[in-house]
Amino acid sequence: MSAIPWIMITIAILIAILALLTVWVVRNRGKKHEHDYYSFFTMGVIWTAFGLIFWKDMPFFFIMGLAFMTLGLANKDKWESNRRRWGDMDKKERKIMTWVMIILGALVLLGVIVFFLLEKGVI
Repeated sequence: MSAIPWIMITIAILIAILALLTVWVVRNRGKKHEHDYYSFFTMGVIWTAFGLIFWKDMPFFFIMGLAFMTLGLANKDKWESNRRRWGDMDKKERKIMTWVMIILGALVLLGVIVFFLLEKGVI
């Protein structure tokens, strides 16, 4: 019964994040965005490896990894033209990317802490 408040708090945070993301996407809708196929390929390699490790529990990652790798390889000629590097970004974009990396790093760290606390039976 004590897990219900944590679930409700987590859902509320996820809804707030999705709402902010939706507002940001709607505001930037007019800008043309080209895909970074090199990132698709890299993500596909990582997901495929993860899917092979956890094949019995999560074959979804292996299948999606193959799909991302195929998409990236099919557009290999566009890898350099659509690649966004740190030096290509203006000051505002770098600031946004820095905050995104900080927030994602904090979420990963929080997830590891919660995992270990659950393993030890503290939570």
